Formats: sequence, structure tokens, C-alpha cells
Amino acid sequence: MTQKKEEQLLCKVLAEVLQGRQEIEIQGEDDQTINQMLHIADKHQVLSLLYPLVQGNSIQEGQKQWIVRKSRQIVQQSYRLLFLTKYLTEQLQREGIPVIVLKGPAVSVYYPEPELRKSGDVDLLIESYKKHKRKIDSIMNKVGFRKTEEQWSDHHIVFASPEGIDVELHTMLSKTTDNSHIDEYLKWKKEDFFQRKKEKKILGISLPVLTDGCQAFYLVVHMLQHFMTAGFGLKLLCDWVVFWNREVCREEQQVFVEAVRECGIMEFVRMITELCVQYLGLNKERVSFLLKDEENRDSSLDRLLQEIFEAEEFGNSSSDRMVVVQGNGILAYAREFHHQMKITYPRSSKCVLLWPVLWITLFVGFLYRNHTRRNISLRQIIQRTKTRSAWIKELGLMPEAKKGNRGEKK
Repeated sequence: MTQKKEEQLLCKVLAEVLQGRQEIEIQGEDDQTINQMLHIADKHQVLSLLYPLVQGNSIQEGQKQWIVRKSRQIVQQSYRLLFLTKYLTEQLQREGIPVIVLKGPAVSVYYPEPELRKSGDVDLLIESYKKHKRKIDSIMNKVGFRKTEEQWSDHHIVFASPEGIDVELHTMLSKTTDNSHIDEYLKWKKEDFFQRKKEKKILGISLPVLTDGCQAFYLVVHMLQHFMTAGFGLKLLCDWVVFWNREVCREEQQVFVEAVRECGIMEFVRMITELCVQYLGLNKERVSFLLKDEENRDSSLDRLLQEIFEAEEFGNSSSDRMVVVQGNGILAYAREFHHQMKITYPRSSKCVLLWPVLWITLFVGFLYRNHTRRNISLRQIIQRTKTRSAWIKELGLMPEAKKGNRGEKK
């Protein structure tokens, strides 16, 4: 599958940006291609990363102003979220609530210009919301955040401010899957995270973050979670590049490799890493332990990259993008539908007698939303899901169902 000129150009520019180039010139490209590249970058939430283009003379003044305007917005938002993160982590720790910063500043610190990485919300990993509910609610209310009425995921609690900023308090590393081994392993790994966390200064502010091996594991789990639903865009690939383009000690590399192997997602890790080496400037020497032999390199990387370009920021590119179904036939779709029902109604679904009501409610709501908001038919969604699921299975990117006891408490 051939990349479009504007996609090739964006990958080339991002590769230079992520390696720390302060001034970038684009040679021999027409204005239309550059405009299209900037639009793609904006959809993938990486337009602000292209700020080095402003320092050169190869793009027009209007294009420079667009990048500068977006970059200013991102920088202001970055500092606002950074200080909010600082306040919340201090308050939670003061109340004896263990907390770790996920994504956001914990990842932006790896970038040449940390402030230019876009963050839309604050993500914190906590031990338990139920255990500390009263204290957490009080802390959040003090800064004007209220728990949203609808909680659409089972792995975090969302608090929102009147200005539209969200704070997600994660109680799990990822939402529950259709793979019990992965779910049990991630539950055990969360406990390991709290044993391995450290304090790190980010833009002059000390925050509790993950050690490198755990950070890399969380980054890939986060990617996989979105990949198995509607997909993810270039920003998460950029996170992967800047993380590994720095020195990571052998011990932390081993922590990461052990985790992905035990979780059964090494093939996904290898393909993402090879993709970043080939297209986005990831230093091959830094990640040689994650790559296949030259003669066994996968030839499907361009198809994977196209999937990521199509997904944009977390699968927002098209209305018919749906979850990946692990299996064939009506039973596979029924199992996935039942799984989505448990995620949507975590409390009510514990009562088996309510399942028929919840199935009907979820299905009617699903049809209504897709008809009125997305103008997409059930047939189109099923066909798209079938095609995407078959392709991902063909590439061997479905998480493996491993057997073993490592995911169990010791």
C-alpha cells in the first residue's frame, strides 16, 4: 500500500523533530502538499510538534501562523495541566493515597520541547477509588471538579471541570478485555507499579512517575487498548520514539521484555517498534533487542502505518470504526457485545437477572446513536469490524492467551 505524499512528508518531518532538530526546511514540496500535511498533523494532535518548521523559510507565513497559534494553545494547556497534576498528586499523597502520574507530563518529559506535546486531560493511577472515595471526592471538589454522571469505562473514574478539563483516576492499567490472562496479569502488574514508582522532576516540578521498564509497558498497553478498539494516531507513536531514543538501562529493558512476553503482546511490540524505526526516526541501535532479524522483517509495516493514519486521534477518522472482535461468527460478536455491556453497566451487570434488560438497553442505544449521530448502519459497522479483525488476526497482533500463574497474586 503506497503512502500519500503528505503522509510521507509528515513522517519525514516528525522523524527530524523527534530527534531534536531545532530548524527544519522542506525542500521541493508544493504548497498544497504542505497544507495537507499540516491538516493531517492537526487531526493527529501533533501539529504543535512541527514548531521547528517556523524557524525555517520553506513554508508560507500563513502556515507558520497556524503552527504558532496551535503551539501557544498547547504550551498554555501543558503548564495548566502540569500545575493541576502537581496539586492533585500532593493532596492525594498527603491523605495517604498512593498515586502515579500516567501519560501527560510523565511522557512529555522525553520530548525535545516537552511543552509542545499535547495533553488533553490529567491521568493518575490510584490504588482504589472505593477505598478512598470520600477523601478523593473532597480533593477534587476543592478544585472545581465533579464526577461525571456517565462513566463509560470500567478502568477509570472521570471528574470534569466546568471548563471541560477531565481528570481520569485510573484504578486499572487498562479496561477489561476478553482475555482473562491479560486481565489478571495487568491486575498483578498494577501492584508492581506501585512498588517501582519514583519521583522525577519534570519542568522543575517533582512528580511520582513510573520507572522506565514499567513506563514502557504502560505505553504499549495504552496503545494496544486503543488499537483493539477504534485505533490510535501518530501521537502515541511519537511517545514511543522519544521514550526509546534515550538511554534505558539493561535492567529496565529486561523488566519491560519480561512483562510483554508474560502478557503475550510481544508481536505487537515488535511491529510498533519496527514501524517507528522505519518511518519516524527511532534509533535502531537503542531497540535492537525488540527487533526481528533483518531476513525476518515484516513486510506489512506500511499497512499498519496506513491503519494508524486512518485512525487519527483514537479512531476519530471515520464513523464505522469499531472494536476488534477476537473470533469468527455470531458467537464472537455476541461475546464482544456482552463484554461491552459489562463495561457500560459495571454495577448492574453483576446481577445476572438484569442481563436481558441491559442487552436490550445497550443495543437500542447503540442503534440510535449510530443512526442519529453518525448516520451509519449496523451492516456497515459489522462489515468494517469483520475486515479489521481479520487483518489484525492475520498479522498475529491479537494478544496471545498465555497459561501460567504470574498474573496471580503471590
